[in-house]
Amino acid sequence: MTSVSILMATWNGAARLVPQLDSFAGQDLPPVQLIVSDDGSTDATRQVLTDWAARHPAIALRLMDGPKAGAAQNFLSLLRQPVETDLWAISDQDDVWLPEKLRVAAEALALGRADQPALYCGRSFEVNEDLTGHRLSRGAP
Repeated sequence: MTSVSILMATWNGAARLVPQLDSFAGQDLPPVQLIVSDDGSTDATRQVLTDWAARHPAIALRLMDGPKAGAAQNFLSLLRQPVETDLWAISDQDDVWLPEKLRVAAEALALGRADQPALYCGRSFEVNEDLTGHRLSRGAP
């Protein structure tokens, strides 16, 4: 069984985190851990994360302080962390994932060579604030 960690950078994202976190828990290939680098949030971001983790004990939460140097540096700090799972998935703080996202990625990556690094990228839907009116993001034809 493939094990997956989600790496997520946050900063004052409390208002949009619950639907996203619930979409992590609803994956048909559930992640084993969520590693969050919080870049100095002054809202309820950390509380939302710890409350969610208490409701989903099968997904370990590792919450750490970010570098407080902007989003790019926050994500780079995550990529420097030791991660013991087969795959890593990187997430913004305001995405909601379709239930098959991690499974589809794992299946696509399994087609590659085990002795070489691999990267999987997917298109996204752009939606309204209430997650309606979706359209496929721009990308290669």
